[in-house]
This record gives sequence, C-alpha cells and structure tokens, in this order.
Amino acid sequence: LEIDTSSSQYCIYNFNSDSTLEIPPYSFVSRKVFRENLLDKWYINKRNNGHIYIEKHLKNKNTGRNIHFYNNGSYTVILCPESNSLISINNKSNSVSETTISGVPFGVAISEKRNEVYISGLFSRSILAFDINTLNIIDSIPVNGHSPRFISIDGKEDALFCGVRSSNSLVKINIESRKLVSFVGTENIPGPIFQSDSTVYLLQTQNNILGKFKKDNLVHLESRRLNDYPL
Repeated sequence: LEIDTSSSQYCIYNFNSDSTLEIPPYSFVSRKVFRENLLDKWYINKRNNGHIYIEKHLKNKNTGRNIHFYNNGSYTVILCPESNSLISINNKSNSVSETTISGVPFGVAISEKRNEVYISGLFSRSILAFDINTLNIIDSIPVNGHSPRFISIDGKEDALFCGVRSSNSLVKINIESRKLVSFVGTENIPGPIFQSDSTVYLLQTQNNILGKFKKDNLVHLESRRLNDYPL
C-alpha cells in the first residue's frame, strides 16, 4: 500500500476489500490535481475497483473535499460528505440512482443478498438503510451515541459493525432485526474496522492501537500499539 502524505487537502477513502482482513486503504491527493490525476492515485486495482463508474459520475460534480466509495463487483456506491450526496450504480446495467441525505454521510457497507446499502453519518445518531437500486430509505437504526463513522458488514451479511465517535465504542447491529445487539467501549477514538472469520479488528487512531474482538459478542481479546499507523 503506497500512501502519498504530502497533502491532506483532498481525502479519498476507498473501502474496497483488497486483503484478507479487508483493511480499507487511504490515499491523499491535492485538490489542484484532482481532475487530471485522481484515477492514477486512487485505485489499487483499476480493473476491479469500478474506476469507470467513479470517473463518469463524479468528474463534473461539486463533490467537496471528500469522496468515499465502495465497489463489491455488482454495485458501486459513492458518498460525497460535503455535498450530502449518495450515488448507487449497478455495474452490470449501468443504471444510476442518486439522492441527498442529511447528517454528513461517512461510512458505507453493502448487502448484496438483501439489496441494501447502509450509511453512517458524522452528524447522525443512526445508521440508515437504503434500497441499493432505488436509494429509497428503508429504515433508521439508532446507535449508542452521536457520530457513527466507519462501518463494516460481516461475510454472511447478517451483522453490521460500527465505531461510534461520541461514546468511543464498537457496536454490533443485527441486520435482520435492525437493532443494536451489543457494544464495547474502546477508550480511544474508533477508526477503520475490518474482519476475519470470527474476529473484528478496530484501529483506534488516537494512540495507534489495534484492538481485537470476538465477532459474536464483542468480547475484547487483545490490543496492540502500532509503531506506525498503517492507513
């Protein structure tokens, strides 16, 4: 993973699953080079990461300073927090849906099995569930505090994990019942979340700590301080 830290003026968050633990890679480019050089700096694997759809649907939009996107092969979902816009593209049919939502959208996860997309927000107290094809809102799932941020869906698409900023906690949501079923305090600001088969990993950005939790009940297993922040 190569990271250009020469400028933090333009932050681009790529939530594609590119590794065993599904660590979301970050990259930074200056606003001055966004239009011309964005695609060369943005993608780890241009062939698989939906760059055609990103370029087509964002090139002429007023996106602000941040773009968050997720591509699972079948769908590409794009968030523009500063313009409060949400875009869903069906990669096979090229059909596009777009809507505006409040709360400064931030985290994104897709359930292809349920045809749903889940969005957290910096100024929200819940995670919103949308129909991935129409972007009609289906439900609002409250969390234990303000500002749910990074989210991650498990491999079976039955549970959603989220870091909540105001309560410094990691929460687990049952997608079927659309209810918060457990949470655990993290002591530090929760960052990106990624998973293995039975474990949830949480990067805590305040002190470069990587926490390891049991996926079924969020029991804390261990934490380690990192010498360098990997993202």
